[in-house]
Amino acid sequence: MKSNIDELADNINNSSLLILGGTGLFAKELLPRLINRIERKNIKTVIYITTRSKTKAISFIPEIKKSYIRFITVDFLKNNEIGIDINPKYIIHMATTSAYETFNKISQLSKFLVLKNSSEAVSKLIEKNDVKRLLFVSSGVAYGDVEIYDENTKACLDYLDSKNSLAVGKLYSEFLLNSVCEANNTEFKIARCFSFISKYLPYDIHYAVGNFVRDAVNEKDIVIKSDGKDIRSYQDISDAVEWLSFLLNKDFPYKVINIGSDIGITIYDLAKKVKHLLNTNSKIIVKNNNIIDDNNKRVNYVPSLKLAYKIGLKQRVKLEDSIIKLAEHIKKENLNNV
Repeated sequence: MKSNIDELADNINNSSLLILGGTGLFAKELLPRLINRIERKNIKTVIYITTRSKTKAISFIPEIKKSYIRFITVDFLKNNEIGIDINPKYIIHMATTSAYETFNKISQLSKFLVLKNSSEAVSKLIEKNDVKRLLFVSSGVAYGDVEIYDENTKACLDYLDSKNSLAVGKLYSEFLLNSVCEANNTEFKIARCFSFISKYLPYDIHYAVGNFVRDAVNEKDIVIKSDGKDIRSYQDISDAVEWLSFLLNKDFPYKVINIGSDIGITIYDLAKKVKHLLNTNSKIIVKNNNIIDDNNKRVNYVPSLKLAYKIGLKQRVKLEDSIIKLAEHIKKENLNNV
């Protein structure tokens, strides 16, 4: 059965695709699989990737060093234009600040500006060209302070609180891009993304699941910095990029679709699950620190996926299998002191 990524490759035959944020978490999983299909089927296409550094982009994803992949060097913190004339048929907008920039306390204004400027750049392209479909990769944070993360729930956030800069930037982009697409007959979909598990996660910053698996593999203590009571859910990155590809491929009546897993688990229970699955002697240590964070705290961050399931999307990979797969990768790469 043809995958959604295979179908995306087929759709861009004799056409072109623009990807903003082409070296992030999703792109690292999506692009090698997309390239594989393109080359197996001898598909004629052009893929444009925006990046701040072509050299770094290729070092992150070596597979993208292809003649049909064109790099557009642009820093959306400073620019709100692509800078060259292109006419893409499809656009995936995933540009945002990186995980390391967030961890290293990039300013709240910068988080907003990257989203604002990149979305304005996309808007200008749509106004000048015949773009068939745009997918904007948004975030669950755009809902703000709500009890249920459902697509029909209206956003509820304090836009004057600087900690909401990412959410405000996502909502600004959703509004701007929707308005421009409506005015130019471009199909527009929004993917509000939650939490994911992937071998491409950083292991040395604030991603609990990656840190837990790394430490368990290396027989180190699994340290929970908080009280461990926050609830999260984790979708395997391979499922996530299949879902994103579906949204870019298919016609369906909903503009916003949540992307993630709807099976919640506390951070403490996640640590216990990792310890059990990997049969480690690691101890689980709960520090119960009062963590100071530049982002607003969300105790329960689990999406409703009723609409996703209604349009035919399915979870293929269980959390347990994702954890084991990640552990095998860490062992293979000998990632013990990152």
